Amino acid sequence: MEITLQALTSLFLGLKKIYMDALSETATPEIGRLVYQDRAITTTDEYPASGLLGDLEEHLDELHMINMWEMLQRAKPILFDGAIPVKRLHILNDQIGVYENAIRELGEATKTHPYRNVARCLMNGFTTVWLPDGQNIFSNDHAWPGGQGWDNLEHLPLTAGNFDIACQHLEMRARPDGQPLGMVPRLLLVGPLNRANAETIIEMQLIGGGNTNRQYKRCELLVEPRINTLNWFVIDDERPPIVNDLREGPATDSQISNDSDHVFTRNEYRFKAWVNYVLAILQPWRIQASDWEEGDTTTTAA
Repeated sequence: MEITLQALTSLFLGLKKIYMDALSETATPEIGRLVYQDRAITTTDEYPASGLLGDLEEHLDELHMINMWEMLQRAKPILFDGAIPVKRLHILNDQIGVYENAIRELGEATKTHPYRNVARCLMNGFTTVWLPDGQNIFSNDHAWPGGQGWDNLEHLPLTAGNFDIACQHLEMRARPDGQPLGMVPRLLLVGPLNRANAETIIEMQLIGGGNTNRQYKRCELLVEPRINTLNWFVIDDERPPIVNDLREGPATDSQISNDSDHVFTRNEYRFKAWVNYVLAILQPWRIQASDWEEGDTTTTAA
């Protein structure tokens, strides 16, 4: 293929189509059930959370107004990008096919990128501040506006008894007005180190020599390989607790220019893909997390 502006433009349009097809065809990973994705929810770093607790109230003298901005969480967008160099010699020799799989992989990686960061987002919840009350996202010392306390943190290893405790704490969680939130344990999220414990607790129908396991199928189990610790999470994901705010992209750029002659003599050209997004926990009350690690000492239920 002769290297001209028209040829380069056509070439990179073809690569972009491969990328965009992969982007649309790649399935959302299972952990995506925890993520609500939208585009440009806000143009600032502030996300209102109070509206997510909104409810109807009996109309007495005036309309009840929900203060969406009473609880705010801040999160900054992060730009992620990657590029594949396309060699001049391969263009001249019509060997562009060697790049198709790499471009397709780049599209798949872009689609799954936010979901591959969900585990890190959850693990960061043990140290990231929840601005409405100044505690960590997972804490024993949370307070709603108005002062009522609540907690979403356990310091327990994953056992049947401790799973029961975490479920109970989630189910008993109250709204700022003291009324039940109505949380239901729908998902037990663990890493590979806790797989065996989790499967024994909720996927074995008979235990203890033939006794019925009352925890059997109490919720679904999801093993996330990127959780490489003994941390575990009981979650009501009827509404996803994590937001993925796509600020820009996914998009591609190509290193060609119609106002620069040296573009035709380069030894390689770049196909770049990028995406800019926020990933943040906006409904921590839907998660009961355990920060127990090997070597911790605590009183636990069997």
